[in-house]
Amino acid sequence: MATITVYAAATAASDGSTIPHPVFNATGLEWIIVSADNLGAGEEVDGEEVDIYRLAGQTWVVATGDGVAFKLTGTAGVNNAAHMRLEGGGWYQFRKDATAGACGIYVDEGPGISR
Repeated sequence: MATITVYAAATAASDGSTIPHPVFNATGLEWIIVSADNLGAGEEVDGEEVDIYRLAGQTWVVATGDGVAFKLTGTAGVNNAAHMRLEGGGWYQFRKDATAGACGIYVDEGPGISR
């Protein structure tokens, strides 16, 4: 299992223009584990976070489980954690908030899909 840095540790937010939202191709994998380090409470009501999107056709949609959005956060909650396992077979996009400390986003690759 390889760990890939999809967003090098930084305090800046990925805004989709000057700093692109990082993407990861998990089409050939059974699953991935995505993680973020150094997420803190931050200034927002819901804290510093990384929102996770999945490609559906030509559109990025919020990745969910049981109707709750997946997010990487500094504290655990429903579908929220500092790391989580996501199903493979598609593309993911990660939208990072500005953070007080340098925060990176990482993906550990699971096994390949058996065909």
